[in-house]
Amino acid sequence: MFSIIIPTRNRGPSLRVILDGLLAQRTDIAHEIIVVDNGSSDDTRRIVHSIAPRAQGGIRYVFEPTPGASMARNAGIRTARGEIIAFLDDDVVVPPGWLEALRAAYRAFPDAWGIGGRIVLQLPERLPPWFDPESETLRGYLSGLDRGEGVIRLEHGAALWSANFSMTRHAFSRVGVFDVTLGRMGSLLLSGEDTELCHRVHKAGGALYYCGQAVVTHPVPDARLTKQWLRNRAYWGGRTGRRGWMHEEPPVAQLVRLAMAGVVGARALWFYGTGNSRRGMKCELAARAHLGHVQEALGWGPPTRVEQTGTEPPAVT
Repeated sequence: MFSIIIPTRNRGPSLRVILDGLLAQRTDIAHEIIVVDNGSSDDTRRIVHSIAPRAQGGIRYVFEPTPGASMARNAGIRTARGEIIAFLDDDVVVPPGWLEALRAAYRAFPDAWGIGGRIVLQLPERLPPWFDPESETLRGYLSGLDRGEGVIRLEHGAALWSANFSMTRHAFSRVGVFDVTLGRMGSLLLSGEDTELCHRVHKAGGALYYCGQAVVTHPVPDARLTKQWLRNRAYWGGRTGRRGWMHEEPPVAQLVRLAMAGVVGARALWFYGTGNSRRGMKCELAARAHLGHVQEALGWGPPTRVEQTGTEPPAVT
């Protein structure tokens, strides 16, 4: 059985789209859908309960008041019944063959502890002149992941994105659940909870696979195609890396990163000055990521967490 967990907060319209997509899956495998409401103030609860009868008991609503994407995913894991637990972001579009492709991959690779799928970005038709749609860095910041259409085993250090990700219950029992100090928390653009979890799986000797046929589409809103949003995303991405899987870096590495921040920052100014805004943006984001990493290591800058007050189990209805 598959358990499909969707953490959500105040995204009623897109939640309705993803639930419609999951109800249209062409598969005969037993599965359940768990919507984890992470403190929404919109009509999320009403939307879930209005759609639930179409699933004949296959949709459950969970309320987790403590903010944080990792908190929400862990709440879903605690209530899941399946042996394979899959995660989707609440703003992706799921084609009818997604779940069947995921099942086929697990059948073909029984050693898999986790399998993630392709995430195709749906960009607006008009892009800012400084935005390079072929940049892997920019696509990664926007949650895009494309390793091709086949199935490949990931080497140590490679990761899967939680927008389209699954793991076996056995894997969670071996390495634990998502780190609640990572992942989106309110307005903080923290990330990396999926990368850190993959890092633990690799260290434990588990196998992770990418499946190109288990594909979802991720629409990118105009609000994320601004320099300020991407600057924040790069900075918090740097802080995330230090807090998560790079926390054992020696102190000398911070001096190197600080020097690199200065070097690539200067290159950014030079490229901007010559009119090459795409190269300038690439260098600027790299500089901000290095700076965020160093500030996290030294304890400078704004905090990287919001207050975690929730201690009670999530409410399931």
